[in-house]
Amino acid sequence: MAAKAFVPITLLQNTKCPTPSLILLSRDVPAFSKEQMMHRIFSEFPGRFVRINVKENFGLDPHAFQKVLDMGQSIIADIDVGLGASTRSMFLQGISVVKLSLAPTPRCVCIVGDPLNRREHSEKTNIGTAKIDLDLMRDGSMKQKLETLMYLSTLLKGKIIADRMKVIGECESPPSRAYLLLMEAVVVLLSPQSLFRDPQKNIRSISWQGTRRLLLQAERLQGSLVAVNIFEIPGHNLSVLRMYVTHDDWPKVNEIGRRDILLWLLHTWVKTTVSFASELKEAGGMPDTLSTQNPPNLFESVITVRTTFHNENGSGKDDWKFAYNEIVLSFLQETFCYKHTVNIENSEYDVSMHYGHDKIFFFTQDPVNMTMVMGTTDLDKIDSLLAPNSVDLREGKKIPPPETHKDMFSRLSDLIVLHRNGKPGSGVLSIECKRKTNILLRETRRISGHVVFITASEDGTGELRYKIYVPLFSRSIELVVTEQMLFGLLRNADSRFETNQFQSSDAMSLLVPVTDRLKIIPNYKTTLHMVVETAEEAPGILKSAQKITRELMLDLRKKGGPGRELFSCIHKISGMCHVVSVKEIGRDGVLIIHTYNSINSEELIVHLESIDRRLCLGGTNSDWRVWGQELLQRLSLRSKGNSELTLFFDRTFFRTVKRIGGLLVTVRFALSNAAEDKSVKIWCTAPLTNETHILNIPFSKLPESTNPFSSIGMSRLMSSITTRDDYMRKLLSLIEYEADKGMFHFKTSFVDIQSKKKDSLAFPGCLLLNGRHKTISTDVPAACSLNKIIYSCNKESQLVHCIHMLSLTSGDDDIDIDESNHPVMVREYFQNTCSESSSYKNESVKAQLVIDTNRKDIDQSDIPTNVDNTNSTRDQSDYGKVIFNHTVKVKYIKEVSMPVKVSMNLKVYESFISADRTLKFELHNPSNSETGNATIKGQHELNEVVGSWFNGSWEEQGSDFDMINYIARERIEITPGVWNKATQKIDTTNNKFNVSFAKNRSFTHLKETPMWCGGDEDIEINRNAYIDKKAQRGTKILRKAVRVSGILLQVTVFSISSKDDNFPMLRFIGYDPSRSQRMILELPSVAVSEKLNGLKKNFSTDLTTNVDYRMAEHLCEELILVVRRDCAVSNACVPYAG
Repeated sequence: MAAKAFVPITLLQNTKCPTPSLILLSRDVPAFSKEQMMHRIFSEFPGRFVRINVKENFGLDPHAFQKVLDMGQSIIADIDVGLGASTRSMFLQGISVVKLSLAPTPRCVCIVGDPLNRREHSEKTNIGTAKIDLDLMRDGSMKQKLETLMYLSTLLKGKIIADRMKVIGECESPPSRAYLLLMEAVVVLLSPQSLFRDPQKNIRSISWQGTRRLLLQAERLQGSLVAVNIFEIPGHNLSVLRMYVTHDDWPKVNEIGRRDILLWLLHTWVKTTVSFASELKEAGGMPDTLSTQNPPNLFESVITVRTTFHNENGSGKDDWKFAYNEIVLSFLQETFCYKHTVNIENSEYDVSMHYGHDKIFFFTQDPVNMTMVMGTTDLDKIDSLLAPNSVDLREGKKIPPPETHKDMFSRLSDLIVLHRNGKPGSGVLSIECKRKTNILLRETRRISGHVVFITASEDGTGELRYKIYVPLFSRSIELVVTEQMLFGLLRNADSRFETNQFQSSDAMSLLVPVTDRLKIIPNYKTTLHMVVETAEEAPGILKSAQKITRELMLDLRKKGGPGRELFSCIHKISGMCHVVSVKEIGRDGVLIIHTYNSINSEELIVHLESIDRRLCLGGTNSDWRVWGQELLQRLSLRSKGNSELTLFFDRTFFRTVKRIGGLLVTVRFALSNAAEDKSVKIWCTAPLTNETHILNIPFSKLPESTNPFSSIGMSRLMSSITTRDDYMRKLLSLIEYEADKGMFHFKTSFVDIQSKKKDSLAFPGCLLLNGRHKTISTDVPAACSLNKIIYSCNKESQLVHCIHMLSLTSGDDDIDIDESNHPVMVREYFQNTCSESSSYKNESVKAQLVIDTNRKDIDQSDIPTNVDNTNSTRDQSDYGKVIFNHTVKVKYIKEVSMPVKVSMNLKVYESFISADRTLKFELHNPSNSETGNATIKGQHELNEVVGSWFNGSWEEQGSDFDMINYIARERIEITPGVWNKATQKIDTTNNKFNVSFAKNRSFTHLKETPMWCGGDEDIEINRNAYIDKKAQRGTKILRKAVRVSGILLQVTVFSISSKDDNFPMLRFIGYDPSRSQRMILELPSVAVSEKLNGLKKNFSTDLTTNVDYRMAEHLCEELILVVRRDCAVSNACVPYAG
């Protein structure tokens, strides 16, 4: 590949260690550590080592060793170094002779187990020597006793043992003769510098008094017991201890059992210590510690494997890694080495880099626990680390290739990254070589049902690294997309959206298609099912979730086509049920609509470009819930004529009615279906002649300065409805109609409003006359814009128009229309047919016009003169539709007297402004013919006027008459006089009056009541209050001060009951007085059920206390605070699996 040519091949040539290695692996190394180290060595250095395991001569076989060296390989031998001085001496003599007899002389590395290693009496353990090794060791029984003593030492440090010591120490006399003898033996072990007598010569009362003082200081005694040097017990004291162990009153194991844990532990510890010390004395005592200097010139390195080195609990699960790092470093001493001091996070680390065995090894020392830390990088990855990627090339960075090993290692040292897993300052340190990259993508999206945070960057050329965080399970996943993985996607890649991108090495080209193909295994539903299923067997759903979610994997989807699925549903299209799935390519990109008909197994696909989404769906928002319903309504099936159906998406984005050349026509703007050559089609329909003209305007023909569909023009076009209407009016003003030719066309000369230049372009057009096509030529100007209408036309004797009204300006020829507002129905029934040759001017047409609108009537000048509009089916006014016209009694309030009821005529008008319902109340006083009015705008103000007392009644009945009648009788207030703007006073000189409404204060569903009001009192206080979404407020069940994550909060808990769930939904409203911050947490019933899983029975059966109160009080203890980086409290939360 071209990328590999960046680093010279001479710098990447493989080097091997010139001297073979002889790794002596002692049998006393813990079994788990030995297995892990051997597996790691054979996997990272395949074919380099041969393992030899013989029983005789301490595991030393010079003939077998020499055969391996003759093949050019290194040796790993299982040997017995011995625990006693005599066994150790014989081993050292043997290895000295064997080393001198081998040619070439290997580098000897000895790996031994720590004498302080212990074992556990359980089946599942990571520590302890293997039984097969104990059987082959000459000092196997000593090693077994030694591990048992280390295990008993950990038990002696327990708190239960300390409490038991204090209880025994308070006894005036020993519980038994056995206790006395046992404690005297313990004193002998604790005092190696003193001489002791035969147990028969000790005075019982005196010895017990001294023992009591030791037992009462339990913690000090425990430390002394652990600190006993079992390897150096004086010979005289050892003889005395043997007398104690063989005494007639010494505790018997079958009599003790486990009824007294202290007696059992001390008995086992003393007896095992005496037995081990006796065997050690017979084996010659404790040998000298092995090192590189003892014996001299024999071992290149001596490595001790400890199982309690790093983990405080002695699990020994990761301790073998430190020994393995030292093993690798020992046989890499003769390879090329580059040492460098790296400053990372204001700390300096001495890093040594070794080059050999097809890898580059990085070593440094952890200053916390003084252990060796190692990292590796394969030679084939050096090029991707040092070569500039596509991002660097795009930024113009010129990076020359390295010329020497020193230059290459110097650059690699700048890429070294150190990070510590676990708690800062105490976790395990790890080292790796990672190139510095720029973040190409950072977003939140849903992958396989999981809501994740995605971070993408480029490693090498064409290699994308994805880091994904799943917040629900607190799980981080990482994936590096290599060239081999992309090659596997080419077979099923889409030729339009993916093939060229997958074959390129540009990261920005790969980013969109690769990100859309990401998948998480298993998906969200499967993971949740596994978590719930496991939680039924294991206690605690959170622990089960953590265990299962460790297996989450990130991969690339190889099938299914491009894009990521937004939603899938069943929708009826043209009367037939289809399974509709919608995918999106990238963010705000192309939409792929796929439909499947299960009856005939037919699949249909249609693509929507970005401009289609902007104009037809109102924008490119990735939240499909905003435009999903609109998209489904625009889908239909069309026939090609050969009974083959195609999926059609209605790309109409503007409809209007306009008078052009004295002819009232309907105009419809739609985008063409062609993906590459986009254009705007303008449909002009003359209702009286049943003619439809189609004008086509390609985007490429429009000048960039005035093109509304360019990148700049589109943003202006979609900025607001007013801006879009202005564009449409500019374009419609350029269309004219020639009555003599019976055709529509654009003006041949015009003034460009934006550029102030004259321009004219010719475009082909199309004429539809009674279903027959006729080609025409038209001139289309360069300044064009947009707008919207809906129309329906039949080819027989009728023409039906369905118009959605937006605004109507007096004196304007345009009727601007928007589908989001309330409909205006215009039905024109033509009784006479229009032939192809006849004109509407010479044809006598009779029709009936029916208008239903909440705005001013359509300008009479825009309606043909031969249309009769005298018949109207509904009462119309300048204020809208009349929905109430009755005589009612209203309150008349004077300054001094009490309110009185007076009769007035009330007329209520209903209209809609910007989709808001407006009610205008007009009151007429028949006694003096004065009129007053007041207006209620919007549903919110209407709810405040109606109030909560009558709110439920009229909403359930759906009767506007009852509602208005109630407002008139109870809520309307009449006061004499009107406000005079000139004098800034109320003018009461005439009979005019003012109309107002009594309103209730509105509250949100988060309304709180005083802290002493809860339950029924809370319901009673809010009975007459108007609360928006009152059903979502619930009932207050608890208010108390709670300390959450160390911060004192005032917490109020509301219970929102549900018929389908056993537990209610709870809303926690917390207030932090120190920060004056309010936080809200809504806990669903599923979470409440989960957190109270173990207490559900108690809550459901206990009828003496408030169940909701107890649940809320229990869950308050589970609250935690989520804190942002600026240390400001963000919100409260309760962690749960759902």
